[in-house]
Amino acid sequence: MVEIKARAWNDGVMANVRSILMLHGIVQSVEVFVSGGKTEVWSIFDSVEFYTGVQDKDNVEIYEGDIVVDETGYVAEIYFSKILFAWCTINAQGERLYLNEVAWIFEDGKCSTVKRIGNIHDNPEMMRQ
Repeated sequence: MVEIKARAWNDGVMANVRSILMLHGIVQSVEVFVSGGKTEVWSIFDSVEFYTGVQDKDNVEIYEGDIVVDETGYVAEIYFSKILFAWCTINAQGERLYLNEVAWIFEDGKCSTVKRIGNIHDNPEMMRQ
């Protein structure tokens, strides 16, 4: 079973999400963990990204917005398509693929052929042509 986790970004700051308030499928606010185990509510934020349920070959959790590279050198951003209702990738050339269309090996929530190398917030240059 996939554990439901999320992270939120606001002005370049990432925080793990404790709870989410949604209305008609749109995130209205997030309660995030801040220093000292305290929480605060963000009603203004840049994005909320969900955990894919998959870890890379180093056991690092992969979230939406993460940038990964496989053993062939294919670099892509992970995102969730609301139209396809599936986890997908998009590379710097704009090519979109379902996760099951790439030659990655998934077993027990781990992808042994992929390494997380960054995310679109801290490393946007990785996704430029």
